[in-house]
Amino acid sequence: MLSRTHIVSVMTLVHVLGQSSFGFAQTETFKIDAEQSTISFEVTHLGVLTVEGEFQDFSGSFTISNSRLLNLESAIEVSSINTKDTSRDKTLIDETYLNASNFPLINFHLVRIENTSKRKLLYGQLEIKGVLKDISMPYEMTKMKTHYCLKITTILSRKDFNLDFGPMNALIGDKISVEIKLIFPVN
Repeated sequence: MLSRTHIVSVMTLVHVLGQSSFGFAQTETFKIDAEQSTISFEVTHLGVLTVEGEFQDFSGSFTISNSRLLNLESAIEVSSINTKDTSRDKTLIDETYLNASNFPLINFHLVRIENTSKRKLLYGQLEIKGVLKDISMPYEMTKMKTHYCLKITTILSRKDFNLDFGPMNALIGDKISVEIKLIFPVN
């Protein structure tokens, strides 16, 4: 049988252990603030014009530990594409191109992160129109007083995701420049 002194000592030890971190980092998960974040892209048209656009509806979360990114998951609503031309947007959303009725989301799942003194890369799986591809993207993450900001830039090939315009395909550039700025409010 434990004496009262032993019980108090054990309870004190449990409290101290619960309050100390023993070097373990606190892991937190944050949701994307879609109103403050942007997902934009550019693609050439006719070799001289640049079409710019963005996705307006997306969601996701990321997990950090000691201000280091551990995980990132995101989903983009295909039907939220906006190139400031409703006719073009309708064409992009229909069955011929992005096929939003059968593939309503563009998904990204982080697989691993490379952080060296020379570069920071996110490695993950991107799914567009049912095609899943491994990609890598350079990133920067900064912590402000009220939020984290994750900036990602990459260039995607339309051919990798079977994004074909049919007879007009040759008029549209293969490379899509993507710029992503994700804001995650700190609770």
